[in-house]
Amino acid sequence: MTAGRTLPEQRILDSLNTLRSKGQGRFIEKGNVEWHRIGFQIDGLINFNPAQGWLMRGVWHSLMGNTRDIHNSIRNVYRLTRSVPVLLDVIGIYVSHGMPSATTRVYAYAANPAHGDLQHALPYAVATGSFQQTIEHLDKAQELGIDLTDDSGLIQKLRAAAGMLDAHGITDEALARHLDLAGEVMRENQRFQSLPNLHLPKDAPDSFLIEYLVDCEPAEISAFNQSLSGKEKAAGILKSPVYSVVFTAGG
Repeated sequence: MTAGRTLPEQRILDSLNTLRSKGQGRFIEKGNVEWHRIGFQIDGLINFNPAQGWLMRGVWHSLMGNTRDIHNSIRNVYRLTRSVPVLLDVIGIYVSHGMPSATTRVYAYAANPAHGDLQHALPYAVATGSFQQTIEHLDKAQELGIDLTDDSGLIQKLRAAAGMLDAHGITDEALARHLDLAGEVMRENQRFQSLPNLHLPKDAPDSFLIEYLVDCEPAEISAFNQSLSGKEKAAGILKSPVYSVVFTAGG
């Protein structure tokens, strides 16, 4: 979540983050007393600062895994503001809930260097499946003379992966729909989704790997990958010669 909040907003956010951390990567259980207490505080914040209040409401619902209520909360955020810092927080909510397709348009706006914040949006590029969109933004940033730090080498990897996708006619939208399935697996297991890693294997220079780390034992991870494989088959997604999406035990 971005900085620059008032004290009441920050206190609520701190409480939400503390409650989430107690769940160790899982959604909290229904009937949680602390969750309900924070909800009453958010009611007051909505009356005082509606945009931030509905944003916190989205975070609040995400802790319980309430997908429909997350959508409703974010819809109210959109109605009230187009603040880029707030939109970056919206992306964070959707990504942690495994919903890439729901946020690709928000990412496209918030990451646009002409009016957004590409540097702070970049960590969400892979999670939203926004490879080609990000390259467009990177090229625009160069035109505008904007210098971007790339200590992790992410920009270089994004350019390489985007080139592979483009060569095979794979759009950002198609990739995001594929990544949605990984989010479904995580939600069915009542877990938050971490930002994925992007790997370009040296032994396979014409392909890349999108890897989601799951805080579980190595023996458990096969169930996650089997579930993803079943969803891919049901959705008619054939094995791609360009990329693979996998779960790995970690966290």
